[in-house]
Amino acid sequence: MAAFAEDDPEWGELSDLIDDTDLMSLAPLAEQAEAKVASMSQLKTDYKYGDEEKKEAAKQAIPAAKREADKAEEDLQTAIVTTIHSKTGKSKAHAARAMKAWLAEKDLTRRKKLLMAAQSLDLCFVVDVTGSMAMGAILKQVQNTIRSTLNELRASLEHLKFRLSVVAYRDVNDSKRFEVHDFNSDIAACEVFLGGVIATGGGDQCEDVVGGLKVAADLEWKLMNRVLLLAADAPCHGSEFHDGCNDNYPSGTYPGSHDVNDVLQQLRQMRGGGVDFTFLKVNNTTDKMIEKFDEMGGGGWITTTDLSLGDAEEPDPKILRESIHKSIKEASLRSFTASSTKVSKLKSRTYDKAMDRVVASLGKIDEDEQDKEEGVPHTSVHDECDTRTTCLAYTHCPSMIRMKVFTQSPDLPSSRV
Repeated sequence: MAAFAEDDPEWGELSDLIDDTDLMSLAPLAEQAEAKVASMSQLKTDYKYGDEEKKEAAKQAIPAAKREADKAEEDLQTAIVTTIHSKTGKSKAHAARAMKAWLAEKDLTRRKKLLMAAQSLDLCFVVDVTGSMAMGAILKQVQNTIRSTLNELRASLEHLKFRLSVVAYRDVNDSKRFEVHDFNSDIAACEVFLGGVIATGGGDQCEDVVGGLKVAADLEWKLMNRVLLLAADAPCHGSEFHDGCNDNYPSGTYPGSHDVNDVLQQLRQMRGGGVDFTFLKVNNTTDKMIEKFDEMGGGGWITTTDLSLGDAEEPDPKILRESIHKSIKEASLRSFTASSTKVSKLKSRTYDKAMDRVVASLGKIDEDEQDKEEGVPHTSVHDECDTRTTCLAYTHCPSMIRMKVFTQSPDLPSSRV
C-alpha cells in the first residue's frame, strides 16, 4: 500500500473529518486515560528521583501501571475510530486515514511550537548579599553582564524569549532576609533592582542559602529552559554542609528553615522540567555544601564555576565579569541543546516510526473491509496485533487524541487543553 503523504489531495478533507466529528461522548474514556498516564508518569518520577523506598515501590508498580495506561489509550483510540465510523458512515479504513492525517497535521504544528519553546529561557540568579566585598563585586558584575550575555544569545537564537529573576538572600536574623525581583523580560528593570541591592548583614559565617533557594523554587517558572545560578561565599546552616564554619544553627533548624532535600527536589523535579543548576564558587568553604547538594539532586546535576577570586579582598572586575558571562552563556546553551535534543527525539520516536506502522496497519484494515463486503466475518482493528506498537489504535501521540476530546468538553479542567 502506498504511503499516505501530506500532499495527498485528501489530506485536508480527512483531517477535517476528525475536527468535524462530535467526540464529547468519549470524555469519560479520555479522563480515564489521562489519569492512568499521569499515574504512570508519577511512578517514573519516583523511580528516578525518590528515596530508596520510593524507587523500589515504583519499580514494582511501573509494569502494571504501564499496562493499565496502554489499555486506557487503546480503549479511547479504538472508540474514536468506531465513533467516526458510526457517525459519518465512513469505513473504518477511512476513519483510520482521517486519524492519521489529523495526527500528522497536529504533530507538525506541535513540533513547530516546541522548537520555538526550546528557545525560551527562565534565568534566575540567587545571590548571597551579606556584607562581603566579594559578594558586592559579584552583584555588580552580574548587573553589568546580563544585557551583553542575552544580546549574544539573541544573535544565535532567532526566536529567543527570556525572563529574568533575582533572589538576594542574607541570614536568619537580618531585617531584609530576602529581596526578590520576580520573573519578567525587562532587562532594565532587573539592572535597576541589582543596582539597588546593598551587600550588608550576616551574623555568623553561615548564611540562609536554603531559604534563598526555596524562594527561587517558589517563583512561577514557565518557560521550557530553566537556569538557576547560585553565587555564594559561605555555606548554608547545618554542620553536615561545612567543615567547622562558625554556625549558630548547626542542626540546620532555625526560624523559617526548610528541609534541604525537599527544596532541592522541588527544583530538580519541577513540573514542566527541572532547572539547570550552576554554582558560582567564590572560596573553598562551600565545597562540602555543593557536593552534598549535588548528591541529594541525584548526582551530575550541579555545574560549578570557580570564579578564581583567591584571597583577593577586591576581585578583578574584568576577570569576574568574564567568568560570570561565560557561566550564564554556557548554562543557557546547555539547556537549549538539551531541549532541542528532546524535541528531535520526540519527533523521531513518535512520528516517523509510528507513521510507518500506521501505513502497514491501514493495509490490514483495507483487507478487513474487503473481507466484510465478501461476507467474511469482520475482524477488529486490534485482532492479530502482536504488540501495542503494531496496532493502529495505539500509534502516535495519544496525548493529542486526549486533547482533542478535552477541547470538545468544556466541563473538563482547562489545564488539560
